[in-house]
Amino acid sequence: MVDTIKSFNEDGFDSIGVVIGDDPRQAKFCEENGLEHHFYPNDPLSFKFQFAWMTCIHKQKDYICWLGSNNVHSKSYFDKCKKRLSKNKCATFGSNKFVVMSQDPQVNETCVFNTRGNYLVSSGQFFLTYTLENSIDILGMYDKSTRFDFDGKILREITNKWGWSVVELISSDPEDCIDVKNDENIHSYESYINRDQYPRWDSNLIVSSRYPRIQELMNGDYEPQ
Repeated sequence: MVDTIKSFNEDGFDSIGVVIGDDPRQAKFCEENGLEHHFYPNDPLSFKFQFAWMTCIHKQKDYICWLGSNNVHSKSYFDKCKKRLSKNKCATFGSNKFVVMSQDPQVNETCVFNTRGNYLVSSGQFFLTYTLENSIDILGMYDKSTRFDFDGKILREITNKWGWSVVELISSDPEDCIDVKNDENIHSYESYINRDQYPRWDSNLIVSSRYPRIQELMNGDYEPQ
């Protein structure tokens, strides 16, 4: 996120990074790297997402971009996002593909996930703040027991009011998003890689070699000290 925020600001897009979590180490990292951190418990997860949406909407930036904590995006993808941001306003836009890989460098196989229908990949998806404010009851949207599909619920609320024509696909490259799986993810690495319907992609080693931040993660650079 630090690299992404810096890149957008350098190219003239007024951007801030907001991180929601309850880990003091995470808060310290944010403080050291110019990110805004808010302490909020992870359980129930639905309340955390409500808080995140409300916090970001109150910033009153033109768009909100959702970035997953275990996701990395290619420079070429964000270059496409910048081009789209320079055009007319759009309710929501993003990619429909991502690569699934394991955080364990010894697990070499990767695969590509393609979203269903007109849905977009949650991480890296941009939402127009005006659309969120005028389409969704954030405080009443999620049930306390909700554990996943937070982005899908948002998109359904938007399209129920405005139709699917407001959802724009700007890229369809598998490496628009890299989803680096560990044991803490809601959807496991195995839940993807064990299904033949997802085409195989370049090896873990090859993919990680293209992304310095993934290499650092696998080298243990982000482990608690």
